[in-house]
Amino acid sequence: MSLTFKCYKLFICRFCQINFHAFDRFQCHVRMHKIKYVHCNVNWIDQQYKESKSDQYLTQNIDSKEYTKVHSNKKPYQCEYCQKCFALNSNLKRHKRTHTKEKPYQCDYCQKCFADRSNLKNHKRTHTREKPYQCEYCQKCFARSSILIHHKRSHTKEKPYQCDYCQKCFTKSSNLLTHIRTHTKEKPYQCDKCQKCFADRSNLKCHIRTHTKEKPYQCEYCQKCFSQKHSQIRHTRTCRSNHIRTHSEEKSN
Repeated sequence: MSLTFKCYKLFICRFCQINFHAFDRFQCHVRMHKIKYVHCNVNWIDQQYKESKSDQYLTQNIDSKEYTKVHSNKKPYQCEYCQKCFALNSNLKRHKRTHTKEKPYQCDYCQKCFADRSNLKNHKRTHTREKPYQCEYCQKCFARSSILIHHKRSHTKEKPYQCDYCQKCFTKSSNLLTHIRTHTKEKPYQCDKCQKCFADRSNLKCHIRTHTKEKPYQCEYCQKCFSQKHSQIRHTRTCRSNHIRTHSEEKSN
């Protein structure tokens, strides 16, 4: 797996190797490992690549002004909508899109728009079918490095994320956060149409389709569409069996 070192753009978790371009997201992720401090990105990258990359090379690829802002604990950039503060103006701009719903990055293939450049990059691979990240255990390939990392835990059985309430462990930090809400009863995701609240974002997305009537999941055999993925999977299994049986009967005749 090749990584391009850009000017103060890459933060790597040394516990699970997930990459982040936003420092605030990196900090939140590291806390899931119960680490109460955060190394600067020079140290984190050097920990992973000390055999192939020198300190001098890494230091030269960091913008000193941006480096100082993050490590000064000053957050001079404030959101006009919610008053949340950020160390970097670029992080503020990204955050403000959660309020404005602006999506400036458009896909060349389908014109779908995204708020974040990295999300567009990942989306484009659904068109190109590019899967640059390969599992060392089974050689299965993935479009995103984060998906590969989660997949590898199906081989290693590693569950690094533990619930403080019941000590149950999870392979994904997102699964842990969703689980914690079963204890806290928090439901932060609200439907704009009916104000019903949900603990999980994916459940909100499924619910919204009851309003929009959207059916994005299609059977590859009969083209019937479904609003829920699990319904499409269940139907496709039946349709595949029928398709195979019909094809076999035709051949025998």
